Amino acid sequence: MEIQQADTSLFGTVQAITQETIDAVYPAYYPKGAVNYFKAHHSAENIRTDIEAGAVYVLSDGGKPVATVTIKENHILRLFVRKEAQHRGYGKALLDFAESKIAESYAEAELDASFPAKHIYLKRGYCDTEFCIEESESGDYLCYDVMSKKLAGTGTPAQGDTGLRLRPYIHDRDFDSIKDWIGDERTHALWSANRVAFPLQKESFGMLLRDISEKFGDSPFIAAGSDGTPVGFLCYSLNPDTEEGMLKFIMTSPEVRGKGYGHKMLSIALQYAFEITGAAAVHLNVFSCNEPAKRCYRKAGFTDRNIAEKAFSFMGESWDRCNMIIKRTEHYRSA
Repeated sequence: MEIQQADTSLFGTVQAITQETIDAVYPAYYPKGAVNYFKAHHSAENIRTDIEAGAVYVLSDGGKPVATVTIKENHILRLFVRKEAQHRGYGKALLDFAESKIAESYAEAELDASFPAKHIYLKRGYCDTEFCIEESESGDYLCYDVMSKKLAGTGTPAQGDTGLRLRPYIHDRDFDSIKDWIGDERTHALWSANRVAFPLQKESFGMLLRDISEKFGDSPFIAAGSDGTPVGFLCYSLNPDTEEGMLKFIMTSPEVRGKGYGHKMLSIALQYAFEITGAAAVHLNVFSCNEPAKRCYRKAGFTDRNIAEKAFSFMGESWDRCNMIIKRTEHYRSA
């Protein structure tokens, strides 16, 4: 058994292992549109680019290439073993190799787990960090999990690693951390519909939180980074009659915007809503003109449910309000 770094002479081999394994294994787990999505994602162009970057490795046994893996920073990608060579320890050997390489520079390994492979990664000590749904051009859905594992090495944390956790918001302790996250009146109105005055004041914001707690059962949460620093905020409540949860007042620190923290925070909040509170669906409201927020919500799996036209006015502007929803069955959809 030998593992070697792939050069361009092995491009066809890596492409064949990748595409043939997808064709042989994935149709049993995913609809046709999702399988095609996988194949397009692992395109010839992407494989060639990764080989040229020195990120691709091939495992051979007896001189015959049987498996491949790609390692980019702390991410394990494109780990495929030919179907006829599976259950012979080749996948384990590549994972051992990849984790060893990553541990030289990082403290944690990350990967995207498809349905066929997830049980393997769970046995290896990987934990879910995010559940993702992608819609293919055909309308079929591709579902997969982002997983991570702490490594027994002395590497540095991965660039972009959020280490995010939700905890209860404590008003007296946390208000000063979040009060300046929104710095202008228009953004404040997009965030709060002016339910509370700008700039955010401790007393009035505390009154708002108490009010929605009493009326709707809302609980406020802080999303904290691995060092405990607050980087996000949201409120959540569950309507026991409709079994619908609702997210409100979602915001992130300016320092982390555009870096995936909002999506990660939503993923954790949805996991809490579905698995802890038993919600059948979760919804939220967003003004239609707030495109960055809508993109983030769509990425998390939310879809438009209804639109209230001209629901809010701000300095001569008239904003439509969009209600977006994600159902438990959609969040955990499988083929």
